[in-house]
Amino acid sequence: MIPDVESLFPEFLNIETTNRCNLKCAMCPRHKMTRVERTMDMDLYKKIVEDCGNYTEHIKSFQPFMNGEPLLDNFLEERIRIAKKAGIRFIQIATNGILLTRSRARSLVESCLDSIIIALEDIDKDVHEQIRRGSSYNKIISNLENFISIRSEAGLTRPEIIVRMLGLEENSLHREAFLQHWKTKVDQVVIVPVHNWGGAISLGRKISHPNLECSYLWRQMVILVDGTVALCCLDYDGVHVLGNVYNESLYDIWHGEKFAEYREKFENCQVDLCSRCNWIPGSVIAYDVRDRAT
Repeated sequence: MIPDVESLFPEFLNIETTNRCNLKCAMCPRHKMTRVERTMDMDLYKKIVEDCGNYTEHIKSFQPFMNGEPLLDNFLEERIRIAKKAGIRFIQIATNGILLTRSRARSLVESCLDSIIIALEDIDKDVHEQIRRGSSYNKIISNLENFISIRSEAGLTRPEIIVRMLGLEENSLHREAFLQHWKTKVDQVVIVPVHNWGGAISLGRKISHPNLECSYLWRQMVILVDGTVALCCLDYDGVHVLGNVYNESLYDIWHGEKFAEYREKFENCQVDLCSRCNWIPGSVIAYDVRDRAT
């Protein structure tokens, strides 16, 4: 349901610290992306965090990743520490796990990261690698097991470890086995519906009505690697520009004319990307939380 008014400040922030990636996944539209691949300038990142300074109590999730693999950003742990020092309470990344070496795992644990999502698409090696093209299932499993051990050896429960599968036709037969395998090993296991990236690819549910269940324009801000504020996390090429952090504060952009214009357009079903989108934010196919008493 669409909120009556926007929140004082974005509740969810996605910061694209790099838009480079080391895989070519079957369900990703990166091959259509025309933006230059780069890593976010640290001064720009610090400005973003500074702009959050007076509103940290409103931020439910701060995610320093977007359309790229966050572990390709060599400054990621420093960025996490900067955000933590500014008072941001919950920081989460999602990774394909290929670069999650022992040294990187230790560095992330020490950075005070709150949550890490590891993308796995099956318990079958061949199926996973068919979906995550260029991946190595065995390497990811080894990296994940090392990460679990390193956190345990440090006597910590953070970052929480989430294993996530996308609900694709290729892995439909193994979903229950996937849940059963991982639910005692990590903190959360989640299987989420696949989507069509605003109509960029043909995946997910059929669209029979406008997706008015989406409240992203009232709750979430997406900042791309060059400071562009894009429509949402599915606007991978930054086609719909709502501002730029180089020129304005996050607060002013959030309450500015472009956001107001797009909120009105969305309510009137006039945003082309949204009219083609089949994603329902927050929807899951299956979800399990580890019982720590067992």
